[in-house]
Amino acid sequence: KKPTVTAAAYTESVAGAKSTKLFDIDTGLDVLVFQDPPNDGTLQTIGPLGVDFGPQTGFDILTDPNGVNRAFAASGSVLYTIDLLSGKATRVGPIGNGSLRLVGLAVAPG
Repeated sequence: KKPTVTAAAYTESVAGAKSTKLFDIDTGLDVLVFQDPPNDGTLQTIGPLGVDFGPQTGFDILTDPNGVNRAFAASGSVLYTIDLLSGKATRVGPIGNGSLRLVGLAVAPG
């Protein structure tokens, strides 16, 4: 089956970063993939999300000052954390009252 990448996020996506990695969510196969090199590389499967993500999925990675990456995804009205080592999605809970349908996601430090 062909990949269906509908969401992508970079690690260390800040000015002055020495390196960055590009991760994608493939909603056709419901897997997390790593794109190497970023922008025009080959997709490498990390692992199954364990959740049926819809085609309108938001995804972002927050890198803290210590270099720790935390990945988040939104599908429909549900927020998930994503384990970048295994691909596993863990449900955090509904966003808002649960009726909101998100098509994008940006995570801000704070």
